[in-house]
Amino acid sequence: MNSESTSDVLVQYVVVRRDLIDTWPLGSVVTQGCHASIAAIWSHKDDPHTATEMRVW
Repeated sequence: MNSESTSDVLVQYVVVRRDLIDTWPLGSVVTQGCHASIAAIWSHKDDPHTATEMRVW
């Protein structure tokens, strides 16, 4: 990839609270993070930027 094409890439970060990792089973925390990630994408599914990045859908 050249630097021009990388400026158009959308990135989604999933941040997990440390206290949840320390008190809940890791699989449960990861599952909830995945659900939140997909919910954010779904909430913005009609946005043209999201549609471009999720063109495989």
